[in-house]
Amino acid sequence: MQQDRPESRAFERILLMRPLSGLLPLLMSGAAILLVLLHAAIFGIVPERDEGATAHLFQLLMALQLPAMAYFAWRYVRPRPSLYSMTIALQVVLAGIALLIAGLLT
Repeated sequence: MQQDRPESRAFERILLMRPLSGLLPLLMSGAAILLVLLHAAIFGIVPERDEGATAHLFQLLMALQLPAMAYFAWRYVRPRPSLYSMTIALQVVLAGIALLIAGLLT
């Protein structure tokens, strides 16, 4: 009887994010978090008169995630919800973390 090794289960989880539409929102959230943290590290946490390029890039990254998440949900989660629901949950959580960090640092 063959036992499931933890490495094989981790590899299977990574394969669930293989479709680009599942991975793209995660990368976009990560880029938004990195953008906010870099801006805070370079310029500090100070109130600004006008939204700069960093704020506009953050808004674009967050807004463009929605169509990618919707497509992923329609294409992959709808037919097989038990298989891909963890990926969509991870996308939502990471987007929430990005919004929380941006809200706390600005």
